[in-house]
Amino acid sequence: MSELPPVTPDLTRFVAIRLAGTDVKKWKQMDKGARDEHLAKARRLLKAERRFFERGQAKEEVVN
Repeated sequence: MSELPPVTPDLTRFVAIRLAGTDVKKWKQMDKGARDEHLAKARRLLKAERRFFERGQAKEEVVN
């Protein structure tokens, strides 16, 4: 399995903008509270994604 990219502020922002269903221009116009909510969701999503893949890799190592 390929490595996941590191969680960086740029990646978190990219995911947050997609979760918000908007583009960069509208993202910048969004109030700070709304942006912060989407950023928090993006961080939780990326963290859950990594845990999911880590568990999958651990299971593969046990089987092999």
